[in-house]
Amino acid sequence: MGKSTLLAETVGGGARAFVFDPVMDVANALFESDVVGELSRQGATLATPPERWHGRSAGGAEVDLLLERDGTFHLIEVKLTSRPTRRDASGLRAFAESDPGLRIGHRLVIHGGPDLERLDEVTLAVPVDWV
Repeated sequence: MGKSTLLAETVGGGARAFVFDPVMDVANALFESDVVGELSRQGATLATPPERWHGRSAGGAEVDLLLERDGTFHLIEVKLTSRPTRRDASGLRAFAESDPGLRIGHRLVIHGGPDLERLDEVTLAVPVDWV
């Protein structure tokens, strides 16, 4: 079991009842940091590693991790919830819509739950255990 999975299970998969709890804010930050770090480590093993950034559009839409490779941007949001919803992908949608000329590849919400599911027509929710 990885650190991210252990953290997700310890705090109940990010139950939304704790949204304003400072402990949950720290847990969310640790979860996000660990997932981004793991993706960065995995990307570094590729012959041509992707460029990576944290993204924020001029309108304020935020993306936790942008991976760019060959001119295509893959948008990743990290959520400590066990049950991601369409709302968890709203920053990805807003960011993609903020620059229609940007070539967008995958849109993923990596979460603390067990299930792979489609959140909308272009966004997948991927369990952290799959990372």
